[in-house]
Amino acid sequence: MVQETKNKSLNAIVNNVLYYQTKTKFDIITSILAFNYIKEKKKAFSKIAALLKEKGIFILSECCHKKDVIVPIDGTGIYADYYPLSKKEYCKYLKAEGFNIKVIKDLYYKKEYRQTKEDEKSIGFLIKAINSGKRN
Repeated sequence: MVQETKNKSLNAIVNNVLYYQTKTKFDIITSILAFNYIKEKKKAFSKIAALLKEKGIFILSECCHKKDVIVPIDGTGIYADYYPLSKKEYCKYLKAEGFNIKVIKDLYYKKEYRQTKEDEKSIGFLIKAINSGKRN
């Protein structure tokens, strides 16, 4: 599935990075709660580095589930595989592809939504990385 939105200042594309083909270089690429479902992480980060302009920004946001989980998709009974990594492991992959890590931020539930001690733990993280244009 490819979705494109164009206006004077924005060209947004929703696609699977592993199969996306273009000669265009991008200023920013985001991945929100998607990378834990990608098995071929090295290949995906390499592709993102190739798609970004030098000094382009990659923003990765993921949840902190540590073990494999089976996730139903749209209640259809179809399940997706889950390949989670820690923040440290994601940063290792990014650095190997020439990214400079600029921000690592833990994400938490708002205090008013916390009901147990478990809810006080980080539920996810955000990493902002800059493409150096040089693989390590």
